[in-house]
Amino acid sequence: MFLKLLSLMLLSFLTLTLTLPSYAITVDVIYPKQQTVNKKLLLTGTVVAQQDANLASREAGLIATILVEAGDHVSQGQVLLTLDNTLAKIQLEQAQAVQLSAKVQYQEAQRLHEEVIELAKKQVVTNTLLAERKANRANSQALLAKATAELALQQEIVNRHILTAPFDGIIAKRTVDIGEWVGQQTSLFQLVSDQNLRLIVDIPQEYVATLQRQKAPMAAVSSDLDIQQTHRLALSKIVAISSELSRTVQARIDLPQHSHFIPGTSARAEILLPQQTMHMVVPKAALKRHPDGSYSVFSATENKIKRYSIKVLEHLNQQVSVLGIPKGSAIIVSGNELLTEGTPVENITVKESN
Repeated sequence: MFLKLLSLMLLSFLTLTLTLPSYAITVDVIYPKQQTVNKKLLLTGTVVAQQDANLASREAGLIATILVEAGDHVSQGQVLLTLDNTLAKIQLEQAQAVQLSAKVQYQEAQRLHEEVIELAKKQVVTNTLLAERKANRANSQALLAKATAELALQQEIVNRHILTAPFDGIIAKRTVDIGEWVGQQTSLFQLVSDQNLRLIVDIPQEYVATLQRQKAPMAAVSSDLDIQQTHRLALSKIVAISSELSRTVQARIDLPQHSHFIPGTSARAEILLPQQTMHMVVPKAALKRHPDGSYSVFSATENKIKRYSIKVLEHLNQQVSVLGIPKGSAIIVSGNELLTEGTPVENITVKESN
């Protein structure tokens, strides 16, 4: 009995609902304009220095002094670190003494040779003695040359106990301290140039051929430290070798000198591609966003509401570029959150589309 009564009540409610009048609504619409859109490739990369070196000593030894710290700006040729060179200096002094002795012996051999030449002209001495003096002079000259080379070698060894900066830059890291024994493979400092910087970005492989066909691909580059400041720069190099994991190709963009870019930070590059497409542009107010992240718009078609699922391509200030709207559709720009498809439309106000 109860179920029969409930069924009669539900049937009465549905009958009443279906017989209620449908009230027409008033809407504001625009007719979207088609716009030519250049396709853009927005990439994020890392700013790196063209010169980034881990510095090591050219000689093994005990660290005597450290003259710089991490964060210091250094100039090419500036002394960064010295090793204990006591033994090397002693050997240098020995080499200097040997070279001086060889020089004296050569000078004496030269004097004796010149002396016997004068006597040989007067036929006072034999040719054998002249040849002997000439050989002694040549031998002394060879010994002097050897001593001079050994002195230069020892002087270079002493010089290699001093580590200097190979280029201008910033000390990014110091890995040793005074009193440590270091070898020729020990990394002492990381020196990074802050002048010759470049942005490294990964280009998806499907765009590589298009960019290579361009004579001078350009990019609008901005640092994530200051996105308001943009530089228009050319792609310096496209390395035509693809990564097996990401299927991308590396591109380099040389950055201007004395700019606000910092090595290790991220930056953006917007590359304008030559392809052009025609897209519909509508106000953001016309969009209805759904829980799954998709979008749709409503159109007043034949005095009824019709919904179109669309794809948002690009946000342009207060407007968006979209796909999926039939040409000539009147798009509703107000109150679309409460609209449902099939609702009658009574009054349509056309607004100007900017």
